[in-house]
Amino acid sequence: MPRTCGVWLIGLLIFAAARTDAAEQSRGWGSSWTVPHSAEEKESRDLDQQMHAALRAQDWPKVTRLLEESEKLSPNSLPLAYATAVIAMKRQHYADAVSAFSHMLTLPAARKSARITSQIYSERAYAESLGGAYANSRADFERAIAADRTNDQAQNNYAWLLATCPQTQVRDGQRALSFARALNGKLDGRNPGVLDTLAAAQAEAGDLASAIKTQQRALSAAPKDKLATYQHHLVSYQHGQPLREAPTAPAIKINPDF
Repeated sequence: MPRTCGVWLIGLLIFAAARTDAAEQSRGWGSSWTVPHSAEEKESRDLDQQMHAALRAQDWPKVTRLLEESEKLSPNSLPLAYATAVIAMKRQHYADAVSAFSHMLTLPAARKSARITSQIYSERAYAESLGGAYANSRADFERAIAADRTNDQAQNNYAWLLATCPQTQVRDGQRALSFARALNGKLDGRNPGVLDTLAAAQAEAGDLASAIKTQQRALSAAPKDKLATYQHHLVSYQHGQPLREAPTAPAIKINPDF
């Protein structure tokens, strides 16, 4: 069950918007954009249209080539680097995704924003865990939290990793419990996903009775698409077993209309 990014709904940013200059952006994206104003803008628009078609067809070699061409036009574009990362995730090329997220951390836009830096570390942690590099994933979640203490998603996913990781040396039930309790309190005990994490942490820490009660609360508030998963977790605790879950590939929907 993916915990670090949830369900990835990827609306890849419009490539033309990422590559045009400030003057073009100031003219807006209405009728002025229907006719390219320069050769560079025309090239950007053409690449954008080709990218839409290649993504719809899942023509990955063409997508890769178009990304490379786009990067030449805008080598420091954070949206382009992000697109490269999420396309690698879609293809389950996790080492490539890790490299793309690492590249994002070097870009000026990322270095200027603690929030963005934190999110990149968090998403790189997910790619690392999918590739089985759990120790690296744990370290990146810690970097994400240090960069932005308000990143609740990173804290929840960190606690989940500590509670459920298949590798014994990565798990830490007491630390997972500390983070999950704090986050659950911050959210007034109303977030079913955090309750699910808290129950996993309680089970890993050896308090299965509390895990059962907490999981029942999570189940009572669960959205329909989580009912079966939360019920499975509850049954595990009722049988006296903490969770051991390797992350699964993200369910990614690429929106062809961006």
